[in-house]
Amino acid sequence: MNKPVRAIEGKCLHYNGTLKNDACDAGVNYNELKGDATGPLLYVLPCFGRAMKCEKPCAKRSLPTLEQVNAWKQYTQQRLACTLEAISKIQEQNKLDKAGFGTITCPSCKGNLQYSISSYNGHVHGQCKTEGCLQWMQ
Repeated sequence: MNKPVRAIEGKCLHYNGTLKNDACDAGVNYNELKGDATGPLLYVLPCFGRAMKCEKPCAKRSLPTLEQVNAWKQYTQQRLACTLEAISKIQEQNKLDKAGFGTITCPSCKGNLQYSISSYNGHVHGQCKTEGCLQWMQ
């Protein structure tokens, strides 16, 4: 399945997060857009449908269509199912081992998925060798 546009209902398609980015994917600076408004960004940026205290509108705001939202939901559900399948296979293969590492066939692309099991808490970490495919940390 090809990765669709990351579309979440009520959130601008250009929003890319404010922790590591000063501007959205459309080039709009978050701090300039926020202005003097105070409070959680969820309420002061027009990027979100809940922007109740938003003082400045954004001309580049682009909300996803219902089709885009549904495609993103289907994609993420399929990826989660593949991740859970991989974790289950790894745990089944390593029932007696408290820690370890190895390779299994990726349930998503059938490539090689490398994994490790933490000796501290038994969490499984995995990453497929195929670029853009599965990767996770429990």
